[in-house]
Amino acid sequence: VLSKQIAGKDFVTPLFLLVICFFSFGLKLRQQGFYLDDWSALAAAKLLGLPNMPYYYLHDNRPLSAWTYQLFVPLLGYRPINWQIFAFLERYLTTLGMWWAFCGLWPQHRQRVTCAAVLFAVYPVFLQTPTAVTFHQIMLQYALYFVSLGAMIRAVKAKKLGWLLHLLAIGALAVSLTLTEFYLGIELLRPVVLWLALSMYQGYRQRTIETIKNWLPYALLLGIYVVWRIYFMEVPIKDRNMPYMLYY
Repeated sequence: VLSKQIAGKDFVTPLFLLVICFFSFGLKLRQQGFYLDDWSALAAAKLLGLPNMPYYYLHDNRPLSAWTYQLFVPLLGYRPINWQIFAFLERYLTTLGMWWAFCGLWPQHRQRVTCAAVLFAVYPVFLQTPTAVTFHQIMLQYALYFVSLGAMIRAVKAKKLGWLLHLLAIGALAVSLTLTEFYLGIELLRPVVLWLALSMYQGYRQRTIETIKNWLPYALLLGIYVVWRIYFMEVPIKDRNMPYMLYY
């Protein structure tokens, strides 16, 4: 069981989570290489050139997502160890983002939130971390989701300059939507989180109104993206990620 000393100090818990992530995922970073579609993505960056990566990713129906390759390939190059370290840091930052977001929601339960963050860090729900190039966007988008959620929670609780935190939250959401559509479902939790964060409003009616008011900018951005993604995004081939169930 985590001690209250670990869970109760902001500067200790991030270090503790880093140690957990390192002993879970960092010990064999140098022994890992490139796998699966890592090779084709890096070959495209090398042979086609980074400016042409959006055209390459048209076949995946996500041309906007090419910006991560244009940003990180020059920084990380073509060495496996660089990408493996990057993937490890992404997992850690996602864990840290989860802890930060829910500490804002439940500050009186920091020990439980820290325990949940430890479980989140090591739970084997995502096993493709070593495929670092191909799946770097998955963890990056998850980290951005928690940044958006945490900033939003603090925005509705802030007495001053809450709008700046809302801008950060909306910006993080906007950037995450350029990557994949995988996290659209979890966005439906945002109004629930808002309802919980607005506990200072005791009346059901007022709390509902405040929840809707604060959720509107996020819902509008999400709605614009969904409409564009389904009806207006032009792809040169059949959309393999079309949500056909929504048409029934």
